Amino acid sequence: TQQKKQEICEGKQRKKEHIEAKKQERLATKEQKKEERLQRIKERQERDLQKFVERQEREKQWEVARQKKELELQHKEATRHQREKEKQERDNKFNNPQ
Repeated sequence: TQQKKQEICEGKQRKKEHIEAKKQERLATKEQKKEERLQRIKERQERDLQKFVERQEREKQWEVARQKKELELQHKEATRHQREKEKQERDNKFNNPQ
């Protein structure tokens, strides 16, 4: 009977140890999944930030190109007006010599 009691106690102890090991394993798995989730969130945020920065840069380049094109058009228009004015003055001198 003493041996039987000891076997029962040992069995209970092993069961407790097994339950505790399973509990620790679940906690470790839960913690690992939490870390993996946080890592994925961090990676997604970094990608989103990179995309945002790239988009801002593209928009900036587009704006610079648009302004440059606008200036070129203004210059072209001003040059055209100047040529027309000079032509008109020449025509006036030719048609109305004094």
